[in-house]
This record gives sequence, structure tokens and C-alpha cells, in this order.
Amino acid sequence: MENAKTELHNTAEVRPEAGGFFVMGKKGTLWLVLDVDKDAGTALVLAEKDIGYMAYNSKKTLLEDVTWETCTLRRWLNNDYYNSVFSEAEKAVIIESELHNPDNPKHHSLSRGGNDTRDKIFLLSIEEAEKYFKDNEDRATGCWWWLRSPGSAGTEAAGIYSYGGISYSGDFAYHRDRCGVRPAFRINLRSELFQSLTYISQVEKVNTEAPPDNAEPEPHNTDEVRPEAGAYFTMGKEGSLWVILDVDKDAETALVLAEKDIDYRPYHDRKEAVTWETCTLRKWLNSEYYKSAFSNTQKEAIIESELENPNNPEYWDTYGGNTTRDKIFLLSIDEARKYINDYHILAINREWWLRSPGEDSCHAAYIDYKGIYTIFGNHVNVKYSVRPAFRIDMKSKFFRSLLTAGQSGDVVFKNPPQHVPVEIEIRDRDYL
Repeated sequence: MENAKTELHNTAEVRPEAGGFFVMGKKGTLWLVLDVDKDAGTALVLAEKDIGYMAYNSKKTLLEDVTWETCTLRRWLNNDYYNSVFSEAEKAVIIESELHNPDNPKHHSLSRGGNDTRDKIFLLSIEEAEKYFKDNEDRATGCWWWLRSPGSAGTEAAGIYSYGGISYSGDFAYHRDRCGVRPAFRINLRSELFQSLTYISQVEKVNTEAPPDNAEPEPHNTDEVRPEAGAYFTMGKEGSLWVILDVDKDAETALVLAEKDIDYRPYHDRKEAVTWETCTLRKWLNSEYYKSAFSNTQKEAIIESELENPNNPEYWDTYGGNTTRDKIFLLSIDEARKYINDYHILAINREWWLRSPGEDSCHAAYIDYKGIYTIFGNHVNVKYSVRPAFRIDMKSKFFRSLLTAGQSGDVVFKNPPQHVPVEIEIRDRDYL
């Protein structure tokens, strides 16, 4: 394949097709063309990525049903978002669409779609997500995102899992944690403004993102090696693989997380009110595990970290406990949200603990086997997988030895391992 260069076309010369992209809006959002109605001269488009996290309905209640017609997200999209993101000329080419809002196809006896609506900006329905994407991979963005259809009950809304599967049961409408918003709208293709937009075909976008076949690998020089987030290295007596989540270049430290679980343990050995400071899993990680898993040289490279333990961000402000100092720890909800953007790092096909509290002090938060944040948590005496984290001193003797190994060609600071797609069983409820 020759080294293809992307040519930007004027839409007066190029007829957009499904799979193409164009840029529109004050924030330079990239829009994916899902469907073209050539007779009507319109196209259905969807934001290529989520524009942020937001609740489907901001009223936090389990007692009041909500539909697309009545939810706060619909009101925000068609008012605050619409008015702030698009110019007057762009607003003129966005068509007000008449939307059918059917009942949930798998839970229709319990979950009603509500009245039809007329909207400038909207979310896709379950039926549209099935129709316009060929498979899960096509829908996947690495995070969970809302659909406008109802979930398994009137208090829930459907969505798309981070791996691209359709969550027919959905999530509680008031959840905002890791629930992305991908706006959609229909646009007038015959408008003068659309003809002036920059359009990129699907083939051109792929060619731009992929390196040419004849690309030469860059020379590997340890003087230039600067480990970055997303790189992996091996450390520990059992050869554990660690992924770098964050690099503090000023302090020359890195936050790392075990690529896989190292054990299967309860957060606490009995069901009672507990915090990270007082749980038995913290004690085990910083004593038995730390002493047995690492050599003396490696222990010298592990920094004692001062950890804040915030309250639960969603459930009744459950107390997180005192600040602690630990060599080995679990990630908090805030840290996982901040540093992990790759679905393959989140989803390891089993549940794994976070150190943050759940809906009360007898629960702790965790990541479920699909990579979904379960903020209300589970009982602390339940056994889940353990993925230790720590900060490593990049100036240490051990870490410098990794750079030397890199110079000699040993496997170090390598790309992520080849991920095998996980076969996922869809449950009636995400949170069991």
C-alpha cells in the first residue's frame, strides 16, 4: 500500500456516505455519518466520541419513572448544548426530527418508551443502534454511553457497553459515572453550509490513522526511552506484568497497576463497617504480599504513597476514611476514572476491588467483569479479584536496570499484550 495522504474534499464535489466524517460545531466535534437519505437530501449523524458524562435524568429517585420525553438529558441537549455548541448558520441546517420512542424490545411489559417527540438533538434508540452498526466493535468507544430507549424498568435507560454490546437492561437513569453522551441529529445535505464543510471518507480516515506498510521502525535508544502511560513492564518474583497509568515527570515517579489480578480475596474478613484504613485487604497487601512478591531491590523502588480516601461520589456520601500511607494499595474510584481510558485495562473478565466505599460502610466499590464501575459496591466480605497498585521511583536502581534491559533488546516497556475478545454473557441486570 502506498503512503496515502488524506485529501479534504468540498462536499459540493463529494457525496457523503455512511461511514464518512465531517467536523462541525464550535468545539470541532467529529461527526460520523450513519445513514444518508438521498431522496430527502438528509443524513443521520452521531458524535464520533462521547462529549462527556451526564445522567440521563438528574432527579435521583428510584420511585419515579422517566422516558426520553421527560428526562433532563433531552432538555439539556436541545437547549444548553444546542445553543452553546453550534453557530446560527449550523443551527439552520440541523433538522427537527420526529422520533418514535418504542418500548424496550426485551422488557416491554415493564418499560415503556413514552410519547413520540420532536427534537433537534437526540440520542439513538436501541433499534437505531442495532440498525446502523454492523457489530459490537463498530459501536465500541471504550466507555458506556446512553441510548434514549428505556431499560428494564421505568427508572432505567438503555445504553451501549464499553465493548460495544447493547445493554438492553440499561443503567439507573440518575447515574452519571462513566455514562457517556453521544448526540445525534439529522442534517440538511443540500444546504450551502454543509457544502462548505470538510468531509473525510471512511477509507481516507483509516489511511490517515494507519502507518504505511513500508514504514521503518524507529531506532531504540535508551537515552530517548521515556516510559509513558500505557506501557508495560515485568516486576516481582512471579513475573507479574504491570501497566503504567501515569507518569509524573517532575517527581520522576510512575503510578502502575497489575495487568491481571494476583489473588482472589475479600476486602475485609467479615461483614462489618470498615474503611480502606481498617480493612484486612490493606493489611495483607502491605505485609504478606509486599514481603513475598518483591526482591529487596524492587522494594527500594516502591514509594510509600500518601493516599486520600474520598467519600463515595454517588451514594449518600459514604465515608471514605482517613488519609493513609501505603506501599501497595488499590485504586480509588477517582483514580480509576482519571487514569484508565482503555476498556481492555478495565475489563479482565472478573470483578476487581477498588479501595473506595460503596453505598454504605459495609460495602466497597469494584469494577465488574465487563469493565463497568459498580459504585454502590458489594459486601466487603465477598471475594473479588485483587489488582495491586503502587508508585515506583524512576530514579531507582531497579527502574534504571529496566532502561538498561531496553538497550540490550530485552522485553521491557512493551506495547499492551494482544487482547483476546471476551465472550460476555449479558445479564438481565448489570448490577447483581
